[in-house]
Amino acid sequence: MSIPVILASASEIRATLLRNAGLEVQIKPARIDEDMIRAGLEAEDALPHDVADTLAELKAAKVSSKNPGALVLGADQLL
Repeated sequence: MSIPVILASASEIRATLLRNAGLEVQIKPARIDEDMIRAGLEAEDALPHDVADTLAELKAAKVSSKNPGALVLGADQLL
């Protein structure tokens, strides 16, 4: 029995990268208010990589809470 792999993102590029690596991945975007979270972190002078890390962690945690036993990947990026 394999462990389901879930991408907590709507990013087609990330999904393609994972599939090209040979993974069967389900896409389940996390429904979080990224703009509100980002604004709050920036108001606290969070560094850009901390903002990206926090958003990725929150996405993974939200989707993971609804999918016990799955490997959930959260991602965000810096531009």
